[in-house]
Amino acid sequence: MDLTNERIDDLKNQFKIDEILQSIGYCFIKILGQGGQGVVVLTNDSTGIEKAVKIMKLPTSGRRANRAKIERLKNDIEFCSQYNHENIIKYQLYGEYPNDGQRAQFLYAVMDYFPKNLRDVIDESESYSPEQRLNYLIQLSKAIKDAHDKGIIHRDIKPHNIIITEEGVAKVTDFGIAKAVSNSTITAFGTTIG
Repeated sequence: MDLTNERIDDLKNQFKIDEILQSIGYCFIKILGQGGQGVVVLTNDSTGIEKAVKIMKLPTSGRRANRAKIERLKNDIEFCSQYNHENIIKYQLYGEYPNDGQRAQFLYAVMDYFPKNLRDVIDESESYSPEQRLNYLIQLSKAIKDAHDKGIIHRDIKPHNIIITEEGVAKVTDFGIAKAVSNSTITAFGTTIG
């Protein structure tokens, strides 16, 4: 992601990136991506290992739609931190910021960093055989089926939300607008989510 220094500084201020990373002992390298609710940042942990940190800004008003958004973001973190599946990203560390008794303004989640997503694979499609493409489809089907078996409907499957490891394993990410089937209050009627 090519950003100007001014835009990087703006995002760092908007999402309190340096403060959050410092609070958990990570060092900023660069911004990997941004969406409507947050950013994903490439970092180094205290041992120098690269990790991706997802930082999500919480809506501040108490309206019902905002409470539903907060609930969906927390569900993303809960699901991806507690559920183990080879084809679903695993959050290794997560929390709220600030976490000093004040009302949290951000959620963050730390995960392994993989430099390639399915969009990159599609863009390089000439180098991937039909067998490799079918393999990705099978992996994604397993992840989606397992999430559905747990009562989670992703609702935002797209190439940018599928990470590809160096070993060729596809991992579904970003359950931020997922719906828990057993909890119909997560998405209020008439709410635009994606």
